[in-house]
Amino acid sequence: MIGLNGVLTRCVRAVLIVSVVALAGCKMDDVDTAHALVTEMAHPGKLIHFASGQTCTAAVYQARAGEAKFNVPITDSARVALKHAEAKNAIAFDNSEISPNDFTSQAASDKAPAAMRLIAAGTAALKCMPDEMQALYFAALTTPTSVIVIDMKNTALAIVDRMTGYLFLVRGDL
Repeated sequence: MIGLNGVLTRCVRAVLIVSVVALAGCKMDDVDTAHALVTEMAHPGKLIHFASGQTCTAAVYQARAGEAKFNVPITDSARVALKHAEAKNAIAFDNSEISPNDFTSQAASDKAPAAMRLIAAGTAALKCMPDEMQALYFAALTTPTSVIVIDMKNTALAIVDRMTGYLFLVRGDL
């Protein structure tokens, strides 16, 4: 005969096991959600890589165009881009003299909260990329001809690398 203590122990174990299994299957996004999100920001083509975990999503596409979507305002001013991001409005930063990495570094030096969230989201997404995708992502971030599209409502960034033709969607849970 199992006592009340034994029954409670078994129940607690069962709940913990079910919780761990349920959480292990949790993902930030699925392929369709990520595609819908990036389609609002840029022009995705063929999917090359997709991974999503509890705290990150990374998707890489062949870009069908080297620009942001027409419905996303475009600026070459870091200050204007950050102002839009702080207001949680989508904005594309396109300045052939400043790479997305330089843009975020410049914004971070101003200690803008949106800039800190951008950096955190972009960094968190690295957990969802294999080494070869990380190398391509870093190259896109440091190329001045790349365009960065910011969507703070969804904590998402799209980076269009005009040199390679890749489009990155990255999200990170802060």
